[in-house]
Amino acid sequence: MSVDRTLDHPWLKQVEATLFVQQYPRSTTDEELKAMLEAVERLVFSLQSPYAWIVDLGGVLAAPASQRRLFSEHEDRTKQHDRKFNAGSALLSRSAITTGIITAVFWLSKPSYPTKVFSDLREAEGWARAQLKDRGVDIGLEPKLTLQELLLGSSNRPRGG
Repeated sequence: MSVDRTLDHPWLKQVEATLFVQQYPRSTTDEELKAMLEAVERLVFSLQSPYAWIVDLGGVLAAPASQRRLFSEHEDRTKQHDRKFNAGSALLSRSAITTGIITAVFWLSKPSYPTKVFSDLREAEGWARAQLKDRGVDIGLEPKLTLQELLLGSSNRPRGG
């Protein structure tokens, strides 16, 4: 049974009832990032069964220290809920620098859920689907997202700068 959630931020997308995408722009303000993290928190705290994320880290490359701190604080606020319900976050990174930034954020605040970094969207989605299946949520293992869909979905996102 598919349940559509109201995702009240343009950087968030629902793929399946329990599978979501977060996509970061190339640059953003602290205020825009804070609004997105608040939307994620409203969503996850409304979920009382396992869920998973595909997180496109494309824009994290430009994140200043203030935004890395916002990420870390967000992880702290959601840690208990995520420990219980987050089946995993597939992190889509296309650069070693972005991967390094995420490592630094997780060093400050270790996630309470499984994570794995991918450079390929289909592999990331397949892993997230498998994580859900391992937690008893079978939405199928075949990836459905395409990079084109992901990029088209980002065309109306706010751009900071």
